[in-house]
Amino acid sequence: MTATTIARPGGRADYHRHRYRMIGYGQWQPTVDATDTRRHIAELRSQGVSLEAIGAAAGLWRNAVAAIANGRVQRVRTHTADAIGAVTAQDVTVRSTVAVCATGTRRRLQALIAIGWPQRHLARQLRMTASNFGAMLYGHTTPRVRATTARAVTDLYDRLWETPPPTDTADQKRAVSRAKTLADARGWLPPMCFDDDRIDDPDYQPADTRRVASKSNRKLPPVEDIFWLVEQGLSRADIARRFGVRTATVTQTIACAQSANEPAETD
Repeated sequence: MTATTIARPGGRADYHRHRYRMIGYGQWQPTVDATDTRRHIAELRSQGVSLEAIGAAAGLWRNAVAAIANGRVQRVRTHTADAIGAVTAQDVTVRSTVAVCATGTRRRLQALIAIGWPQRHLARQLRMTASNFGAMLYGHTTPRVRATTARAVTDLYDRLWETPPPTDTADQKRAVSRAKTLADARGWLPPMCFDDDRIDDPDYQPADTRRVASKSNRKLPPVEDIFWLVEQGLSRADIARRFGVRTATVTQTIACAQSANEPAETD
């Protein structure tokens, strides 16, 4: 007699009916090896589906899916394996209105900016307005994003994370410089600092694995970039802290630049 399985119990009553039936057949397996489930999660993620989106589609908490994906769990309950196994990328597309944690989305965008990709280029690739892109990037009012948005950002990240932005023109070079300056001032890390398996985890604290420059090598960016950082909302103390100089140094640099730009008085 072949085993009877159900893809996903509709609720506690369905689960118990299935359990009792399998016990009656002598085929009850409360847990199964997690290897196939982990492989399926990896396949979904390769298609841009986040862990939280998988959990939402399967009716599970994100942390439960993460534990399986990261190998911390070696065996899973049968109904959990069935629920995850039934999820497809198309299922998540149907559930495009599902809201997922924006942590991974925000980290991916910030990492791309850290290697020089300008915000306007990324926003254009995602077909987003500057205001919506900024809200998602900084996270002030956007703790969650749609699953489709998270997947679109993951796709973009996968295409660009090891590709340097173009610097053929003076405008492109300026945009790349400002992107890197902003990321440095905000403390945003590049892709090399993230564990791909944990980038979506809000509890994950990535380490800056880049070689830290000595204080003697730290210096302020070009003055026009300092003015731009101020326009982005950073205080002079913030800028000084990020670049390892005194606040007075930033203030003096700004004052000198403003003085140099003032028109000379005439009699």
